Amino acid sequence: MYLSRKHIVSVLVLVAAAAFSPALLRSEETGPIQASCSMEGTWYGGSALAKYLITITAAPGGDYAMTGYAAFSQATLGYPVTTAFSNSIVRSRGGAWEFFGIGMVNRSSGFPAPTPEVWAVHGTARLTDCSTLQLDYDFFGAYLLPTEKKPFLSPPDYVIVPPPFSETYQRMPTTCTQCLRR
Repeated sequence: MYLSRKHIVSVLVLVAAAAFSPALLRSEETGPIQASCSMEGTWYGGSALAKYLITITAAPGGDYAMTGYAAFSQATLGYPVTTAFSNSIVRSRGGAWEFFGIGMVNRSSGFPAPTPEVWAVHGTARLTDCSTLQLDYDFFGAYLLPTEKKPFLSPPDYVIVPPPFSETYQRMPTTCTQCLRR
């Protein structure tokens, strides 16, 4: 069978388009995941010890923003004041999704805050299927304020939880078979 140069070029263009298509995200475990499986959404889960609710929204440049809320009071850990964790999820040079997040805690509920700390987390985020998100952490450090140190760029004052550790989240469904429709 003879293929003309035009046919060969057309086939190569189609193969290249499929290989580099933004409509495909790749998961190491499950192979191709369709773009309809975006990280955007509301997720619940965490680890065996700590549960969280996270919301992921689209950010400029094809990145994502993630906000996480603990499903427990950190007052029992000695921190009566805590903020949500605000995260940026960006595509790394190697193609993986990398997250950088910070939250603030305080050992006192007084104002002005006498003992504020910035807690910083870093790791990778990946969809294992359309309804499951895995966060793999490689950094969880604390920076005591005031400081000249910069999260992620300077060594932390102490490590909160030694890495590595992972959390798994389930996507909140957006259909309801149990709801009464009126």
